[in-house]
Amino acid sequence: MADWIPLGVSQEESNALVDGISSYVESSLLDWLNSAEMLLCGGYAFSHRPEGRLRHRLINRFDRQIRQLSELDGSDIYEAASEMEELGDVYLQYTDFLIHELCNMRDMQYNLSALEAVDVSKIEPCLDELESILAESGSRWKVGVRNGYEGLEERVDSTIQAMADEVMDDPNELSGQLLSKSWHAVFGQNPDYSFAYATAIKAVEAIALPEISPNDSKATLSKAAQVMRDQKWGFELEPNPAGKVDGGIAQVVMNAMMNSQPDRHGGTASVEDIEVSKERAEAAVYSAVYLIQCFKSGLVLKPKKDE
Repeated sequence: MADWIPLGVSQEESNALVDGISSYVESSLLDWLNSAEMLLCGGYAFSHRPEGRLRHRLINRFDRQIRQLSELDGSDIYEAASEMEELGDVYLQYTDFLIHELCNMRDMQYNLSALEAVDVSKIEPCLDELESILAESGSRWKVGVRNGYEGLEERVDSTIQAMADEVMDDPNELSGQLLSKSWHAVFGQNPDYSFAYATAIKAVEAIALPEISPNDSKATLSKAAQVMRDQKWGFELEPNPAGKVDGGIAQVVMNAMMNSQPDRHGGTASVEDIEVSKERAEAAVYSAVYLIQCFKSGLVLKPKKDE
């Protein structure tokens, strides 16, 4: 069943990733933080509030590790947040900290008080709930692994994001418009990996075909790659001076994008053989970002006239 998209909101707007903690997710995040604290510190079931002394110790340890006063202390996270006009970055840091603490508790089966057995079966559902909150709100963050430790991880690497933004921010560039659709289809709230892959190819074709095969109305990315090999196009980087790749490295990536698209071939293939995975779609989108930037920057070299 397809995910709901709010009335009056486009697919692209719904899929856009958001920085920081938006006002519409504050309540959900505070509820999650409170639940995580109760798992770590124990608490009072009738009030759904973590045990105060242990929460105080938890916040103190958090402050020591971030080397600043978080101002999160109080009877619970709701009281701390009531003093804030908005939830700042420290709440993201605290979320990251609690993920790590929960994973430690899951692996070592301890809690701060060491006075009661820990129900580790509740930890994974707690982490899954946070991931749902982040995904549904379009957050740039997800529950993952960063620097070898469990915590918040960017859904998209910031360097790749900056490269993609440079292409997508040009409203007059067809390749940028198509890349934007592809990007949001793979990283957005309602992913469509098949559409993302196919549109990534179209985004590269939009910038490459007019340059490589301007007079071929039926040109495709794979045909353009063949033209580049036949005409001996080049690239600013080659494997070695004596052994150039015919047509340059760029055409290898172009050809790979076409030949690795599972649902392009159809026929009698099984569902597993033609289904586009998340990883395959991401690879196609990242490749499109790279190729479009290379073409825009003049790094894909036309053959010399005397060759």
